Parts: sequence; C-alpha cells; structure tokens
Amino acid sequence: MSSTTNSLDTDQNMASPNNGDALALFQLLAQLIQGQQDVGQAVTQILNQPALAPWTQPTAPPKASVTEPDIYDGKYNTFNPVMSQLYLLFSAKPAVYVDDQMKIITALSFMKKGFAGT
Repeated sequence: MSSTTNSLDTDQNMASPNNGDALALFQLLAQLIQGQQDVGQAVTQILNQPALAPWTQPTAPPKASVTEPDIYDGKYNTFNPVMSQLYLLFSAKPAVYVDDQMKIITALSFMKKGFAGT
C-alpha cells in the first residue's frame, strides 16, 4: 500500500505547485502584463507623434548675378577695374572656377583689345 500512497503524493505535488513555484509564476505573469503595458504605451507614443513633413528635393542655393568683366585692352588705368570684375566673377561661381587654370583661361579670354590682345 505504501507504493500507492507514494504515487498519489507525487501526483498531488505535480497538480498543486508549492509556494515557491506559485510565487515565481505570479512574478512572471506580472512581468508579462507590465511588458504588454509598456508595448502599448510605446505604440501610443509613436501613433501620437506629429507627422513628418514630406521629403522634398533640396533646392540649389541662390546664384549671384554678376556681369562679365569688361574686355581688357592692356592699358594701365583699366587693369584694376577688370581685375576687380574678374575677382567678383570667380567669387560668385566657385563651382565653376575650382582651380587656377580655369581662372587663368577665363581672364585671358577677356584680353582681346590693344596690347593685351596681341
């Protein structure tokens, strides 16, 4: 009869967890409920955020409007004004005049009259 009693005791222990197991299950259930609440709050925060503005293509910066320099004739008294005009042109379009070679070619293209053109 003792073997039958032992088997019943084992079945009863499996069917009804001890206090330590019940406490662990309760803690796990509380953590699960808290996790669900945290997820719900996160979803609510995401849904309540203001909508982002639609993406637009960045616009190019405004371009400076600079007239072309006067034609240089090789005279001393017209040198400084032409050089100032060239400087303004180079400063207004840095993407075009990226190196000295481009600047020199452009400056030479305006030397067409008088001593400068020969």
